Amino acid sequence: MSHGSIVTLTSEEKIWWQKTIKEFRSRMLATPKEFVELGLKGKAITKTSLIENVENLLIDQRDEIYQTYLAAEAKMNEEVISHLIESRELPRSIFDEIVDTMLGDDDMESGIDKEFRRKLGSLVGSYTGKIFPYLYELNLSSTNSRRSRAGTTFEILIEKALEIYGYPFQNQSALGSDFFSKHKIGKKVDLVIPGRNQYESRRSGCAIVSVKTSLRERWQEVVEELQRSNVPHIYLATLDEGISNNQVDIMKQYNITLIVRASEKKLKFTNSGTVCSFQTFYDEVVPHLIQGWPEFRVEK
Repeated sequence: MSHGSIVTLTSEEKIWWQKTIKEFRSRMLATPKEFVELGLKGKAITKTSLIENVENLLIDQRDEIYQTYLAAEAKMNEEVISHLIESRELPRSIFDEIVDTMLGDDDMESGIDKEFRRKLGSLVGSYTGKIFPYLYELNLSSTNSRRSRAGTTFEILIEKALEIYGYPFQNQSALGSDFFSKHKIGKKVDLVIPGRNQYESRRSGCAIVSVKTSLRERWQEVVEELQRSNVPHIYLATLDEGISNNQVDIMKQYNITLIVRASEKKLKFTNSGTVCSFQTFYDEVVPHLIQGWPEFRVEK
């Protein structure tokens, strides 16, 4: 029986495949926090080194951690595709049929390396084309996972730097879901410095931080957050290098201060008082804010 290309997956098959990918991802890929801990293991990242260059942790180490994740994800993709071929009758039948057609017994016995390589390449191309709907769902899953992990990893490193500096803060988990509902704050707020009690006592003396690797138009979500929750001011930390001065001017109207790479600040926003570098945020902004809370003492 000859099999054509799989044009689309049935609802049942799509559910099975999505569940399978999720199971492989959960089993084979560590959490973002675990990847961060593994990536920083054995590296001498201290307050002194951060004062010299905090971007080494937030950017350079993040890039290394992300590359480690991509390598692990590639291995997972190999395993899940192998599982697909072994466990589902139609993908397996298509694979066997292509192998039998392109790499017959005579060719395999001849040992003609050049021809074997050509046919193997053709085999891979033909097979992936015929099972493309499976690959599409796998790629969609990977894209969503990468986007989520990139943001989460950046948040974890932002927090890690605060910990190393010795600054008090609370993230979404520590703040608790009731904090967000009570103050009508959505999940665009990632951190509160020093914390919940101080926010509820005197919110103007706190730093409300939202972390986004890229912005595009998503900074407008932060504007909506400010308007809905009555937060007086928010710091928006980002790695996005495509922000314009016009966007910064608009954000200024809504009391949003951008935290960006030092190179971005120097190149594009030298004269903007509502844009600061990561270094300035950690070395100047946060300690100045903490001084307003006598219960906290941060060693210099």
